[in-house]
Amino acid sequence: MTTAPSRPQNRLGPVIREHRPRSGSQRGFTLTGWAIMGLAAAAGILAAGRGLFAYQAYGPLAVDRWAAPAAYAAGILALLGLVFLLIGRVQGRVLVRQHARGLVIERGRRGSAIPWDEIRAIHTMSIRYGPGRLPWGRQDELMLITRDGRRYRLHQALTDFDELVAAIKQGVYPRLLEAYTQSFNQAQPLPFGPLQLTPSGIVNGRKTLAWADVGLAQLDQGMLVVKPKEGRRAPRLRFPVRAVPNVDVCLQLIQELTSSQ
Repeated sequence: MTTAPSRPQNRLGPVIREHRPRSGSQRGFTLTGWAIMGLAAAAGILAAGRGLFAYQAYGPLAVDRWAAPAAYAAGILALLGLVFLLIGRVQGRVLVRQHARGLVIERGRRGSAIPWDEIRAIHTMSIRYGPGRLPWGRQDELMLITRDGRRYRLHQALTDFDELVAAIKQGVYPRLLEAYTQSFNQAQPLPFGPLQLTPSGIVNGRKTLAWADVGLAQLDQGMLVVKPKEGRRAPRLRFPVRAVPNVDVCLQLIQELTSSQ
């Protein structure tokens, strides 16, 4: 659904907050992109120089062997630099307006109105940079999937990104939780990406962890971890959070169904 920015406000309620690209986020990607493109140009010049030297010293058959490594490096660096430039361009054009009953996501002159009840799945992803438990950076991302299949990616480059994520979950999850609960009460399996919650337990392919055997379920370093009770010979399940839609609802349902056993 594409609409003018002013129209959705009547349907979604008043604007609560605007989330714009943080100052410097676009510039950082753009500068990094141009720096990488500069390295690509240097590698291209090196490839040309080595090729010319090989041609004059050893003949045309030696050109490829002398110039190929630098030429490949130039190509890879150019693609990487282009990716950073495109990210900087896209991030600089995104504006998210948080309304009482949904969102308006604008990219340039185009705006999409997304009521809370049209969102059927939320995927979260957090990439940490650095060794082990001592990361030096983190990149957070949220992907929204609507009932008609539209996808929207939101990044931490937006101002007040954590508050935006919390508002989206608060607007969407209660409705989804109610729908999941009704389906489960009708003995229907609940699909959450690689796993299913069924009346008999948690199913992952050929593995089934019965509800009576479920011990601890938690989110741990980007993973949904479900452990069996101590002493039970049952599978331990681990799923990347980014692969599990509505992972917070899934975890809440697992904990509630486990406590009721």
